[in-house]
Amino acid sequence: MKLSEYPRPPADSGRGIHWSPSQYQWGRKDWLKWQKRILELGFKWIKINVPPDYNAEALVKRLIDIEVMPVCRFISKNPTRLGGAVEKSIERLIALGARYFETNNEPDADVEWKGFRRPPHWEEIVIKNLVYDAHRIQSMGGFPAFVAFNPGPTESRNPIEILLDHPDGRQICEQGLWISLHNYGKGRPFNYPNDRVRMFGDPVTEEEWLDQGQPDFWTDAETIEFCWHNMAREQVNQLRAVQKNPNITIMQDKTCFRAYEYWHHLITAAGLDPLPIMMTEGGWETGDRLDPFYPEPTARRASELNLQMFKFIQGDADMTINRPDGSTISTPVPDYLFAVMPWHIGERAFGRDTSGQWEQGAWFTHWYDKKFGLNGELPIINMLRNLPPKTRTDGPVPPEWAKRQAVHPNVPEWDNRLIYLGDGIRVERAVVDTDAPKWEVISGLWQDKDELNPVRPLPQGYIMVKVLDENEKPITGAKVVVMRRSDSETVEDIIETKGWLDEFLGNYRMTATLGTYSLKVIHHDFPSDVIHNLGLGGEFPNSNFDTTSFLFSFKLSGKPPAEPATETPGIETPTETPSPPDTEPPTDTTETPPPPDTETPTDTAPTPIPTSDTPHNDAAGLGVKISPYTPAEICTVESIHHVTDADHLASGMLYADVVDENDRRVFNAVVLLKNQNGQRFRVLIEKPVSEPGGNMPLWPGNTYTVTGIELNDRQIPSDTVSGLQSTIPGHGDGHSFVVIFKLKRADST
Repeated sequence: MKLSEYPRPPADSGRGIHWSPSQYQWGRKDWLKWQKRILELGFKWIKINVPPDYNAEALVKRLIDIEVMPVCRFISKNPTRLGGAVEKSIERLIALGARYFETNNEPDADVEWKGFRRPPHWEEIVIKNLVYDAHRIQSMGGFPAFVAFNPGPTESRNPIEILLDHPDGRQICEQGLWISLHNYGKGRPFNYPNDRVRMFGDPVTEEEWLDQGQPDFWTDAETIEFCWHNMAREQVNQLRAVQKNPNITIMQDKTCFRAYEYWHHLITAAGLDPLPIMMTEGGWETGDRLDPFYPEPTARRASELNLQMFKFIQGDADMTINRPDGSTISTPVPDYLFAVMPWHIGERAFGRDTSGQWEQGAWFTHWYDKKFGLNGELPIINMLRNLPPKTRTDGPVPPEWAKRQAVHPNVPEWDNRLIYLGDGIRVERAVVDTDAPKWEVISGLWQDKDELNPVRPLPQGYIMVKVLDENEKPITGAKVVVMRRSDSETVEDIIETKGWLDEFLGNYRMTATLGTYSLKVIHHDFPSDVIHNLGLGGEFPNSNFDTTSFLFSFKLSGKPPAEPATETPGIETPTETPSPPDTEPPTDTTETPPPPDTETPTDTAPTPIPTSDTPHNDAAGLGVKISPYTPAEICTVESIHHVTDADHLASGMLYADVVDENDRRVFNAVVLLKNQNGQRFRVLIEKPVSEPGGNMPLWPGNTYTVTGIELNDRQIPSDTVSGLQSTIPGHGDGHSFVVIFKLKRADST
């Protein structure tokens, strides 16, 4: 195969990273945070560790969706070859669009063998199993890796020659083989071994001695202790002079970043066409050095060397090679060096902890915060954020990637997990003439069986749907059809949206798995988008009948007729005031934890009216009063707002919020109320900051008083609010209010 025929991601820059050391913990629970990091750092290749189950497929789908090429490694001890679950996993991953696979790792290290000792003729065993694996992977449409050595081959024989001695060796090279490298820098310069220290023994200058990218708060003694291991400058210079070799080449010392040149030479010297070479571990790590005459890299110096590597791989900078006569040449990144995926982006950041074994090499880590004055990430992170990616080549992209795009709907608010359920929850858009009315899907949420959706808790095992008019006001009695596949036929079930007491939602209980149900609106006979592949279950096969839930919103878009044939879309106000029940419906007091830090913005909670030192109360004319707590309240009323149509909030409701002194929502605070009969109610502040923090119905015929605020199971001194009612004599029915409390002291919690 030609180099141009190997798959590449779109707009490939060659920039990559080794992902989590774990096979199972890789960021699924907070994927949007990690997706953002991948995109802002410009990665196009990611090496992942793969278990032989469905876990890696979840990550592979997500990487392909953002046009990143996954490189998949299976973990096993030598002697090893493909079979069983691993082979089936490769087949599934190829069907998704993955192409590059590693089935062995560093066999020149005893630790990678069963019994922790290499047997005689271990090289032949490794190559024989490699050929077997390569045939299987290539027959499925994938590309196998020539095993990565640690950090380069130490055996007496050329490993490429051992491969070509095998009867099928040349065939697998020609059908699509690539070279995996673990080319760690080990504190050596970017152009090692053809740098001036290694070749000519250049001494350490006085300025260089104390300029090693250390933090400002280090003393000179601390710099010498860490970077030079307390050696004197004269000792370091003496070592440099002793080891110098003007004629050294990469063929004599390949333990460095430039190991790719060594392997390329072995390949072409054997008469083979160039093969793709990729770093799947490597780069420069903080505190990792091999030679005493080079300084041990600080976090910044290691980051600077890695940045140099990334500039080189994407063609922004050449490499300067010194010649024995003292002259230099500049060499660009070679075509055969496809990508660099240095070790590694995180360990504890994904929830895994090996007590420092791997955490020391992580990029997102608190391991070095104290030593180097960092804050959870190495300097290379910000350096890459500021390095614009540069495209080296554009594909060819595996054809399966286009299929993944079909499950990505252009919906403003769409839970990213929906596209990973079964074959993907898909939206089929209605085709209509320009400006013709239609029901358009505008949002979709999903609730797992083990969670309460942080945006809106849903009943388990249900499809919930809301239908909005052209002004985004909810419609009651809107007809929705749920199409259910049953054997060879499709059964249609009609549901309707309900009134304000049920938050204008229609509901449908699911009894079958993903792929069974489709959903569309049939109200007024306007065309409608269709949502496909709904049902019970999660992302993995063993979650088939999990009682998960959906919430979708449809909106009337286009230009509706001036006078609809039937009822006018919009909120329907009851013509009769319902009698209050004998006992108030219980308010749900289940305390839903606030959304995770990565999902919930820390923006100011929404305040519908301006505030000042004097509480704003535009409902005073309706009998709503504020009674200050004396002598020293901790929580005061910030504002009371009488809801109007412009607020797009439901009628007959109390909306409550509690904010701190910086106007940030206080999650899990509780607003306490009672009615005129002494019945007590609790409103939990739990909603996302895009809407009021909590709410409850104001039942007609009742008058409510906010009696206080509760934090951490104790009531705190606060203002009270009285006169809250939905039916106000002389002013009609359906009144709603927004009441916002503000904490005055940070220590009140």
